[in-house]
Amino acid sequence: MKTRTDTETRKREGAAVPPRPTDSSGSNFEAHDACVMCNKSPAKQCKQCYSSWYCSRECQKSDWSSHKLLCKDFSIQVSRPSPNHKRAIFFPVDDVKPRMIWLPCERKVEDETRLPYEIIHPHPYLGADRPLVGTMHIEHNPIRGRNLGSGMVYWAPRKEGYSIAVLSRDAFLVDGSATNKSILKCVRTSGTPPHRLCGPMIAVRETPSEFYEDITLADFRHIIDYMMSYGMTETRESASHAEDHTHATIRGVKICCYGEEKLHGSEPYVSVNVSRAHSTRLYYSQGTISPISKLLGMPLKLWKYPDIDT
Repeated sequence: MKTRTDTETRKREGAAVPPRPTDSSGSNFEAHDACVMCNKSPAKQCKQCYSSWYCSRECQKSDWSSHKLLCKDFSIQVSRPSPNHKRAIFFPVDDVKPRMIWLPCERKVEDETRLPYEIIHPHPYLGADRPLVGTMHIEHNPIRGRNLGSGMVYWAPRKEGYSIAVLSRDAFLVDGSATNKSILKCVRTSGTPPHRLCGPMIAVRETPSEFYEDITLADFRHIIDYMMSYGMTETRESASHAEDHTHATIRGVKICCYGEEKLHGSEPYVSVNVSRAHSTRLYYSQGTISPISKLLGMPLKLWKYPDIDT
């Protein structure tokens, strides 16, 4: 087990989570060339940056107000300084425009498991004081109903795909960091940000096996959508039983607590639509124990009876 000092050192260096085994079942993910707006596949690449995919001119036009912020910069970015550098997006505090940058990575070996992993060096972009590094992992896009990966939490049964790691000052909410103007500008091209995000931030790809990859401008779309939906976990209730359910949405049941019933007048059981990108649909695998079972300390088994003619 790592000591507190070891953990803080790894955070300061920009390391991610401890390495884990991988599983490439990939059954709940779109192809890499799916449209970034509607997930249709195959789609065509943007002819300037070749880093984002669209199935139609309508989808490309609807993304243009955001995509144009980095499209040209991506296509003319200077060459990679070394094989150890990974492409990232830098969101400065005092500039309304994000920037493409190269971040150096360093390969290391875990002391206990002897497995290799990478750390990324985000300084001085996060501040000259070299703060502790906080990380937000974007594994699915609830607005587009699209999953990117699974495995950035220790109890996830599947380790696959990738996440977008958003690196920030770990204490940006309390250290006096100013509102990030570039993130505000990016999100306002598509909607209204529900939260105030402060301090400089960097986005790069990360795999469950703790290695970093180049960011793409398709990921830029997912970052904006994440910032728009950050902290919003409400699941839409089903309008009726006759409602059409595609592969992207399934019907589930929300079990309401005593307080919700008494304070808000809710029914004990409410039919809800669960999107394909909802986190609960990534965490099931044959033979695994669900997070809810672990919290309750008892096994849960759910099944659907076949329809019975009466």
